[in-house]
Amino acid sequence: MSSTTVNPIKYYNVPYESMEPAIARGSDVKGDRAYYFKNHPARWDVVVFLAPEVSKLGSDLGLKRQTASGKCLKLIDVAAKLYEDEGEIYRPQIYYVKRIIGLPGETIQLTTEGLKIDGEIVSPPSELKDRFSSFKKRASHKFGVEPFRIPGDSVFLIGDNAELDVMDSRVHGPVPVGNLEARVLDVC
Repeated sequence: MSSTTVNPIKYYNVPYESMEPAIARGSDVKGDRAYYFKNHPARWDVVVFLAPEVSKLGSDLGLKRQTASGKCLKLIDVAAKLYEDEGEIYRPQIYYVKRIIGLPGETIQLTTEGLKIDGEIVSPPSELKDRFSSFKKRASHKFGVEPFRIPGDSVFLIGDNAELDVMDSRVHGPVPVGNLEARVLDVC
């Protein structure tokens, strides 16, 4: 019997600007796919994760089409075509890169005062202060504007460019920890 070793390091392309200025659009990031087998998610980790299940294919893919480019856009188009032809919900494997701001079981609220966790303002690390010191309230945000309890198996993720209207936990809700693909180690 032979043993196969799989390299836990994988590179991912970031085709959008939601993580700017930390990760510029078009950059590649180096991710450790084994990290969350040994460690719990931590606030402020930057992660690669599998997009949550597409439940309302038409409207959700329409929203993703606005922020996607390149390979992501092609996957979305294939999914839309399959749905149109066969009426089946197809889950394209689209990966996103975002930052963890809320942990399992916490109550999160995004306010003009800043990030509140369990009713208390949480100060981000100094290099992130200007990005997470306050949040504009936008009508399109379904989660986090009002206090929201994160399920015990999920995390709350947003992009560093928090003023953009992009697909993150403010729109699609918390992401199951099982969807975390890798912890970002470096920008290449």
